[in-house]
Amino acid sequence: MSRYDQAAQDSSYRLIRSFSTSFSSGTRLFRKDIRRHIANIYGFLRVADEIVDTYDGPDKATILEEFKNQTYASIQQQFSPNPALHAFQITARQFNINHELIDPFLASMASDISVPKKLSKKQYNDYIYGSAEVVGLMCLRIFVEGNDSEYKKLQAGAGALGAAFQKINFLRDMAEDNNLLGRYYFPIDSFESFTNKTKFAVIEDIEKDLTIAEPAIDQLPSSAKTGVLLAHALYTALLDKLKSTDAAILKHQRIRIPNKQKARIAARVIRQEKLRLPSTIQR
Repeated sequence: MSRYDQAAQDSSYRLIRSFSTSFSSGTRLFRKDIRRHIANIYGFLRVADEIVDTYDGPDKATILEEFKNQTYASIQQQFSPNPALHAFQITARQFNINHELIDPFLASMASDISVPKKLSKKQYNDYIYGSAEVVGLMCLRIFVEGNDSEYKKLQAGAGALGAAFQKINFLRDMAEDNNLLGRYYFPIDSFESFTNKTKFAVIEDIEKDLTIAEPAIDQLPSSAKTGVLLAHALYTALLDKLKSTDAAILKHQRIRIPNKQKARIAARVIRQEKLRLPSTIQR
């Protein structure tokens, strides 16, 4: 590994620590090489997201298209002057993360530039697939380390877990998405008419995704399973809190899990896995 390879991948891991303490904590439970590649994916996703959410210039769509072209050029050339893309191309080439997964993700980012006031069911499903399910599939390619039969076996579960996490994010971030970014993602009702009935309809959909995902988590290799179990446990704790929070509050406040509770959840997951106790997946 060249010095630049190492520096680029270090920068991707710093992006995780800066933007997501929960995700950063979860990756520490992956085997070291798995952790590095997951960080490389995260860095790529994060930069694309920042183009859409942070940059405020009129040429946002042009910059995102340039980023897409630079992504594919970096994979072909095995190099990029952008550290996040350089790190990503290392992982993309090693695990065959190609147009099939990259294109839907970048398409979902492009759709965020001009989100309609209300998404249709198809637009919502397409967005969930591109912004979340393919991310789960990118991670799965790393977890199974190139084993195509294992990938196919766990594919539906990995996609469903990504979808569940994204829908939980939408509930958690609903106030910020609407008030700062002018977005409302759910294909039912509107931000103004969002009620507890709407909330529980979304939660029912999330629980269907989790039901599909959970058997796949139990079949993951040990090099990745504990980290995914922790992510699942943290998100289901957040889901429980969202269930008990009135819809009116969700429209004005971002809900979070206190750090002490996160630490207790992490300790429980690690203990159960070390002792190989049954029922490691709890809801």
